[in-house]
Amino acid sequence: MARRTLPGPLLCVLSGALLGGVPGACTNRPAPQPSTPRVDAPPTPSLVSPSSPLARAIESQRRRPARESLSAPVPAGIDADLGVVISTDDAKARLELADVLAQLAGPRVQRPTREANDDAVLRYIEGRTRMFAGDLAGAMEQLKSATELDPGAPEPWRELGEVQLLRGQRTEAMRSFRAAAAAGIEDARTLEHLGRNALERGDFSEAAVFLARATQMKPELADPALPSVLGVSLARALAAQGYIRAALESIRGVLTSPPQLTSTSRYAAELGAIFRRQGDLWRDAGDWCCQLGNYEEAGEAYRAGRGLPALESTPLRPRLIFALLRSGRPAEAAAEVIVAIAGEGGRISESDIDLLRYVARHGGNAAHMGEEIDSLARQAASPSLQRDLSWAKIRLLGQDQAGLLRRHVAAFPQDTEASVALLNAARDGAAALDEAARLAAANPAATKTLAEAVLRSRHWNDLPSSGEPSAKLLLAFVEAKRGRLNLALSAVSTLDSPASIARHAALGQVEIGLDIGDMDAAEAGLKRLRAGRDVDSQRLLARGLFLLSKLTDAETEVQSVLNTAPQPGAAPRVADLLLGADIALRQRRGDVAEARLNAAAELDPYDDCPWSLLMVLHSAEGPLPDNAKLSHAVRELRQKSPESRTVRVLLARDLMRRQQWTKAEAELRSLVDGDPGDAGPIELLAMVWQERLKAPGASVDEARDWLLAHLRIRPQAPVLLAALASLDASRGKPSEAEAIVREALSTGGGPDVSRVLERLLRNHLGREAEADELAAKRLDKSHRTPAESLEVADIAMRQRKPLDAMQALAAITPPDVAITSDQAMQAVAMAAKAIDDARGGQQAAEVNAAASRVIESCIGLVPRLTPELHERRIEAMAMDPARTKEDLLQAAILWLQQHPRTGPNAFLKVVQSLAAARRAALIPDFLEEAVNSGAADVPVLLLWFEAVAEFGDAAKGRALVDRLHAIGRLPAVMNQIAPNLDPAEIRDLRAEAAYILGVFFAQLNRDADSNAMYEHVLTIDPNHAWTCNNLGYYLADRGIELDRASELLERAYAAKPGETSIIDSLAWLRYKRGVIVDVTDPETGQVKVRGAVSLLLEAARTVQGQRNNTIQDHLGDALWLAGRREEAVAAWERAADLCRWRLDAADDARGAADIEPGESADVVRARAILESTNRKREAAAAGRRVQVAPQVADPDPQPRAENP
Repeated sequence: MARRTLPGPLLCVLSGALLGGVPGACTNRPAPQPSTPRVDAPPTPSLVSPSSPLARAIESQRRRPARESLSAPVPAGIDADLGVVISTDDAKARLELADVLAQLAGPRVQRPTREANDDAVLRYIEGRTRMFAGDLAGAMEQLKSATELDPGAPEPWRELGEVQLLRGQRTEAMRSFRAAAAAGIEDARTLEHLGRNALERGDFSEAAVFLARATQMKPELADPALPSVLGVSLARALAAQGYIRAALESIRGVLTSPPQLTSTSRYAAELGAIFRRQGDLWRDAGDWCCQLGNYEEAGEAYRAGRGLPALESTPLRPRLIFALLRSGRPAEAAAEVIVAIAGEGGRISESDIDLLRYVARHGGNAAHMGEEIDSLARQAASPSLQRDLSWAKIRLLGQDQAGLLRRHVAAFPQDTEASVALLNAARDGAAALDEAARLAAANPAATKTLAEAVLRSRHWNDLPSSGEPSAKLLLAFVEAKRGRLNLALSAVSTLDSPASIARHAALGQVEIGLDIGDMDAAEAGLKRLRAGRDVDSQRLLARGLFLLSKLTDAETEVQSVLNTAPQPGAAPRVADLLLGADIALRQRRGDVAEARLNAAAELDPYDDCPWSLLMVLHSAEGPLPDNAKLSHAVRELRQKSPESRTVRVLLARDLMRRQQWTKAEAELRSLVDGDPGDAGPIELLAMVWQERLKAPGASVDEARDWLLAHLRIRPQAPVLLAALASLDASRGKPSEAEAIVREALSTGGGPDVSRVLERLLRNHLGREAEADELAAKRLDKSHRTPAESLEVADIAMRQRKPLDAMQALAAITPPDVAITSDQAMQAVAMAAKAIDDARGGQQAAEVNAAASRVIESCIGLVPRLTPELHERRIEAMAMDPARTKEDLLQAAILWLQQHPRTGPNAFLKVVQSLAAARRAALIPDFLEEAVNSGAADVPVLLLWFEAVAEFGDAAKGRALVDRLHAIGRLPAVMNQIAPNLDPAEIRDLRAEAAYILGVFFAQLNRDADSNAMYEHVLTIDPNHAWTCNNLGYYLADRGIELDRASELLERAYAAKPGETSIIDSLAWLRYKRGVIVDVTDPETGQVKVRGAVSLLLEAARTVQGQRNNTIQDHLGDALWLAGRREEAVAAWERAADLCRWRLDAADDARGAADIEPGESADVVRARAILESTNRKREAAAAGRRVQVAPQVADPDPQPRAENP
């Protein structure tokens, strides 16, 4: 079984978690102090086995070193200079530290007696005082003056350097420190600064002198941490000049005698850096011991450095092994590796195997090591560990291990690498085939692994034919892997005995039939699998059903297998659990998949498959997203299987991200060599080659040759051919790939090879029609796979036939057809595009309906839609009359769950889509349902308010106001709808909200709903002035319920006597009742009741009245009846002008609108007033009877003689 590779997008997401470093440590804390390491005792026989040959060899070699290992070379990956011992004649290298220090520091310089400058001393003191007070600028000024007054005094120069350092003026500080040194300063800190600066410049000679002088001046008195800082820097400077023994003594002194760091130390940062490099420093000590030929001491140093912090990733174990070999102790070297493997729980890495083989080549006993590995394998409970340890032993023992290999492959039939080694040991192709066939007959489940091993062996091209059933099945799978699917299908379809071989042939028939697109053959294979009812048959049937996406039946079969008593050993049970998890993952039953994967991981925690699948399960796109569990799976994979394909692919991706193309290509080629059928690494390789070709003069000819070498073995392999097509297209030579792909297709390549050619023709050769013709020929069949149906739909979409595309997708959307998440996502995206493409066309409704069915059938399989796809989904749902408000609400909620930051866009889209689909009546109910479900954001509530105003009625309006009040959101909504309301005038916000809805209804000519809302306002606030006005005017204008109208309008006028509209309403009531002029008291002459004319004149004089066509029209009618004809005509003319202006504005707005808007009440009124005023003006001009607005008592009132 090939190792699993995670999907590409998920690898991109997880590569940082798997490969990234640990986040930086917190700051503002004391630096950790170097600890005195405890040097572990060398491994003893008790660490392996007291009576084992290896343990006895360890004791023997301690007494008598093994001569054959004394000249062992340096292991691979380590600088060869480590193996070169410095000559005993090199006195400098072997000089002791005390002698070197004396030599470098020289005699102590006596400062000359000189008379101090008093002014300089005073400024020096003042400068230090200011420095300690934090006044760096003042300190610098004083200290500079001191150096100018007394240039020969070293102390001012030293303190000036310290201030300059604090201010970040490093270059100036070094000049000051040099001046202090030249003046004879006796200060370790000053000399340390100068020495470290010289080190940074690469002047090791000067650095050594300064640092040597500093060490002679009792630096611990200046700062307890200073000796350690000096010791590390001095070691570096000495080693660079060839003082190897002195450097070793210096660094050992630091590592074995750490200082006690105090809070006042100036060297906390430097000491922290030493702590973080302890492992590196012990490595340097070990390397210097090796250069001196002191391998015993080198081993102690390397052991001391194990587990300590280090900045460099250089491993210490290979160095320790080298030191032990040069000490004549190969058995102890082997024990070091074996103990390390045991410490890892038995997990053996490639580097461990390389080290053991290195030891075996240079004095180690491979047989003794093999026995210890056997012991570890017997203790390991994990099948993966047992396999890896068994294979490691075989590799360690070397050639002529056919018997061991045979037993290993029989025990671990899925180990492709071991199978390759076994077949390579055969003398020729016939012997290799016999070997593989015998193994296949004993374990038919391993046949596919053995087929891969045959292809990767040296006998791949000289295999004879065979009539033996297991050999026939093996050769069929070989042909399938080479891409010759028709030959392979023919072979597996006719293998019907023995039963064990026939069962696996039937499963092969399902797999190859599916690959070739022959669903009839695949179904025939499935029928063969149904014939057996034992556990093995059920296991194979479950896999066949899974491959054909018959997931419900597959789950039934695999559950039956899992319910049976497990076979001996954990491996078969793990395989069953992984199959069950695969099925549950496809069904998006995350809890079931998780339980099975956890069970598999418990049985074999070192198998990478459970952890890799758990990462898929718990990823953001998985069925059971969970960051904590995802992190756990990542950690376990990293710890338990760091060399798995998953981790290696992640490493390659990380290398690509850092543009390390050469390293990435090497890693990816290794992965392809290990499994040429895995598309992931090959696709990444194609990307690497594309990037490499961007460099001027770059060539990928060698890479192409490597790819062609693989194609010689697998000439019809679609994955390899696709990589070749991509590579040649990147080279600008797609026609070269075309010839090879056409040859592969003509010699038995399957439909995937045709797909490669189609993509090449379409994307790189500009021959789209030819590509579509090839595809149509390939897809011309009655029974298509889901992938093929998607292809048919894609071709139809490219040919702008969205309805045909949706009809093709209908084949994969019935409930009994299971498709993958990726396929579902493709179908949804295609359906969304079909909605866009068909918009406004004759087939729009039909396409929308079909697209909606596709989307809803697939939605449960798609982890996450983009906002754009959510929009198309809602558009399609809105067009479907069968979709309810609940359906639309669930669609909007899903959008919000997947994209929380999009706010009310989901609800707004539903509103827009329902309006466009002419289902506006559903909008208020939908939004009410949304609010009742918890959507209480102000934008959503505003949408609801506006929807009720535009599409609702009075009942919905009352429900809206009551609901907003109940949930406490009415103030927030009203603040948005009517931000200019005077809080002092508001007695109840419910009344204001209901009033506004009434006004909206009136504007839309829905008088019954408007009046019902006004009546509702009056139940809340009987004296609501504007409601009294609007309802009173309505009654007065129609001449009904005039007493109530009078009561309402008098209340409004009393509350707001100066409001133009209220004055007009009251005036119009007087007009309707025939009170045209003021009614006065005959005795006093005082006005008892104001008539329509005086009230309307008052209203018309206001700014609002001058712009109101209704008021001007009302005034004209009242003046006419009052006998003031010229004034009446002038008022009608003003009204007509205002109406024309309003209607022109409405026409402009209608022309700019995307859709034809309905006429508002004021537009309808303006048109009616314009027609009426025109008639009245014409009649007046012609001297005809003028018909003004009717009164209650007179439907056709005329001017009266007594009216002035």
